[in-house]
Amino acid sequence: MVKKTAIQLSDIIYLESFLHEITIHAPFNDYKYSSTFNKMMSLINSTNIIRIQKSYAVNLFWVKEIYKEELLLRNGVTLKIGKKYQQDVLASYKEYLLK
Repeated sequence: MVKKTAIQLSDIIYLESFLHEITIHAPFNDYKYSSTFNKMMSLINSTNIIRIQKSYAVNLFWVKEIYKEELLLRNGVTLKIGKKYQQDVLASYKEYLLK
């Protein structure tokens, strides 16, 4: 039996992909979803949720501090920022803060 759950975009802390399984980390629960990461990012289609490396994307609302190679989320989780994504992550975060 497949269970469907609606998740508010604001409740997504970060997304983690492994093979074709995506874990959506939310404040009180983690949710599993079968898809490719690119399809999931297209489905979400939000400028507030950005890719920080090949297998991770974060909701900028949940970012507490950002450094060149990693970021700290409000829930205490630290995630690495891939070299390929560093400039885009910093630019997106600055733009987010100015909104």
